[in-house]
Amino acid sequence: MECAASRHVTLCDADSRGFIVVAFCSAILHHWMCKIPTEVATLTEINFNSLKTIMSMDHLRSKTPDMVHKEIAVHFLAYNLIRTLIAEACRNTERLPIQVSFKGVIQLFNSFVSLLSFSADCNKAHAILLHAIIKNKVGNRPGRIEPRAVKKRPKAFRRLNKSRELEKAEITKRMKKNSNKKCSSAP
Repeated sequence: MECAASRHVTLCDADSRGFIVVAFCSAILHHWMCKIPTEVATLTEINFNSLKTIMSMDHLRSKTPDMVHKEIAVHFLAYNLIRTLIAEACRNTERLPIQVSFKGVIQLFNSFVSLLSFSADCNKAHAILLHAIIKNKVGNRPGRIEPRAVKKRPKAFRRLNKSRELEKAEITKRMKKNSNKKCSSAP
């Protein structure tokens, strides 16, 4: 049985001063990952990728630790509801839930929301949705390899750490100061 490679894990822990991001690679995690076949570890990474990128959990918008916990809980709730919908659609077919496109199901569900909400026969609309989910097949990906690199490039501008009003005031002050220097140096 091939072992999944050791990975650095990043945890976000709340502190009284804000957030402390702790990166670690423990022997326990490595020991646990070595007991999992590579295929299962890959599926786990695909599931976390679905959470992070497809459901836009890669950037949390909350500012307090309590709200971050709630935001993560809502993402997990939505993820579990979508996976349950996929499992329900695959129950009476030969297709495995991992063979159904997660992103495709989200798009399909978003397009079916109005039909499910305003339909006179919700059971029929639900059956149509389940049948459409089965058609959303993931492409053939034998031996798929994903690059381990950061796709997002750094922005050309520095981060805005103050309020916009304060930043605008400082820029205006600098512009006036620079224009005064130019005026005083003119002959």
